[in-house]
Amino acid sequence: MDVHVRDLRYFIAVAEELHFRKAAERLFVSQPVLSRQIARLETMVQARLLERDHRLVRLTPAGEYLLGRARMLLAEWDETGAELARLGKLHASTLIVGLQTGVGRGLTGRLAAGLREVGWQLEARNIPWSDPLAGVGTKECDAGFAWLGATTDPQCAHVVVAEEPIMLAVSSDHWLATRPEVTFADIAQEALVALPAEAGVLRSFWLAEHARDDTCPATVSCLSTTADAALENVAA
Repeated sequence: MDVHVRDLRYFIAVAEELHFRKAAERLFVSQPVLSRQIARLETMVQARLLERDHRLVRLTPAGEYLLGRARMLLAEWDETGAELARLGKLHASTLIVGLQTGVGRGLTGRLAAGLREVGWQLEARNIPWSDPLAGVGTKECDAGFAWLGATTDPQCAHVVVAEEPIMLAVSSDHWLATRPEVTFADIAQEALVALPAEAGVLRSFWLAEHARDDTCPATVSCLSTTADAALENVAA
């Protein structure tokens, strides 16, 4: 017996209205269509569900029984459908995370794995260095991996997830290329590849302005908004 949910909804409408025309209007179907569906349902369940004449529609004992069961079944189905919809939305939920080259390496895999455990997926977006908040401040991203110096915006909360050493990139023939370590004094007079002005505190951090004074201003050779562009400018 292959009874559809629609058949049960049609039957419940007729059973509650006890009037085919009113039930048809409630269901937004024609009265002949509704009559055929009820007749089809009675054939499938092999029982007469309704007694009807030109004036009255009455439930038979089988109809009374089916009405109670049908209401229960549809309530359970509606609850099941709502839960499936919720789970579907949860599974389809996406966390958009902003990344800047050199920030968050090794973290994205762990984040993606954690999101999968709760039915979410990760969408990583490359954000240029001109945006120190990795897309969070502009609401392009839900979260972002950024350097701590850039997270001074009071509207953005942050948590430290990793610590990275500060590295210096120079061309292979630069006089500092063979040094295992360098100090600020070594680079104080060197021309640096800088981030654009809109990078704000991030630009200041990478120009080491916190370690400078009026006697040692930063010298900028050119601007770069991505790691690839910065490395090309360093090598040039």
